[in-house]
This record gives sequence, C-alpha cells and structure tokens, in this order.
Amino acid sequence: MTLLLAFDPENPPVSPPPLATRPMLWSLARQVFADHDVPEDDGRPPVPRCATCGRVWPCPPRMLAEHGLLAACAPLRPAGSGVGGPTGSGD
Repeated sequence: MTLLLAFDPENPPVSPPPLATRPMLWSLARQVFADHDVPEDDGRPPVPRCATCGRVWPCPPRMLAEHGLLAACAPLRPAGSGVGGPTGSGD
C-alpha cells in the first residue's frame, strides 16, 4: 500500500499544506520537527544523536513531531460522531 502525503516527510514546509485540517497542530509539530534534528557530521560517534536533546536520533520529540505532522493532515471527524469526546469515553 502506498501512502500519498500532502508534504515531503523529509523536509515538510514551514507553512501548513493546503490539505492540513489542523494548522495549529502543524505549526507546533513543524517547530519541534525542526528543533530535534541531527547535527551536521562533526566527528561524533557513528550513532546519530539529536542536536537539541542529545538522545539517540530519531529522539522521542522528533517522532512525536512526525506523528503530529501526519495528524495535522488527517480528516476531521464529524461533530457528534460519538468517538473520543473530551473525556475520551465516546459519550
């Protein structure tokens, strides 16, 4: 199965793509995506580490940012669909 995205996952645009349904989520996720990147090769060990938090890359914030970019482009559920209200109970 091929997944068609509204953006390049290796280099997502700073501005939300036209199909983004949650532009605020896009903006926040895009900022974390940019902040948690691998630094240029500077003679560090072969295990890549995040330039911001120093954790093995891709670090948890980077992975969450990638999920956030995808979620920002996901279709919105219709109001009253009974799925995941404010408490997540479906009521």
